[in-house]
Amino acid sequence: METCELNPFSQKIEVQISIICPKPYFHDMEQSYEEIRGIAKLFEFPASIPKEGVALSEILTKHSEYIKNAGDVETGGIFVLETSGIVINPVIRNIDTMESFSLQTTLVKGDILKINTLESEKSVTLQREGKDINMINYINDDSVWLQIPIGSYRFGLYPEYGFENAALKIIHENLYTGV
Repeated sequence: METCELNPFSQKIEVQISIICPKPYFHDMEQSYEEIRGIAKLFEFPASIPKEGVALSEILTKHSEYIKNAGDVETGGIFVLETSGIVINPVIRNIDTMESFSLQTTLVKGDILKINTLESEKSVTLQREGKDINMINYINDDSVWLQIPIGSYRFGLYPEYGFENAALKIIHENLYTGV
């Protein structure tokens, strides 16, 4: 509540209440997430390996995944990019709208890049060797803070180099009109 104005000296009591609601939506109980990665992990325990052998991983060429927003409004998301090797100039793109978010940087093994596009929480942080680094200055000028529209949309990861060294997790909440 911002204000509550009351005139106690009038014949007829009137009250005016002003409410500010910066996050007026109901949220799902659980967050939704999808993952895009260059290598699919196939090795699980318990394991028995036949004589002819077994694949421990598989290189994928699928750079995109459908993200479904089942809510009433479009929402931001948290895009977490983890690296297992060198990744140069990562680009995350909504393939259906062609909007993209890109950084001019080189990521190395063990880096975790977190891009938050939630309303009033926008940030880009790189976690490297236990330290958090603000990466706002590395955002390309033509980048858009990606939103997840209502419905099902394809998002993809398209680095200049190193797709096979990257795993992108897209986390979002479905929001419902309420207040």
